[in-house]
Amino acid sequence: MRIIIALFLAFFFFLQSCAVIKITNDGEEVKNKKRIFYVVSGLAPISNNTVKAGEQYEIKHDFLDIIITGFTGGIIYSRSVEKK
Repeated sequence: MRIIIALFLAFFFFLQSCAVIKITNDGEEVKNKKRIFYVVSGLAPISNNTVKAGEQYEIKHDFLDIIITGFTGGIIYSRSVEKK
């Protein structure tokens, strides 16, 4: 049982950095802040994860992102993108 729990935790630990933001010329313009949702710790985006090129963005985890990810057990993963 300990091995299964250890493998499960390792699986989610290694997938935490898989969330990707696409920057394209025809992407969505971010006014001030945009929240992006992913499934299975960032493997597949649920919401539109493209942003318009030519701007500088900062990717953050705010308090609400932590609550969403924690409440769903890491199945739904949330990130915030802010325009600098």
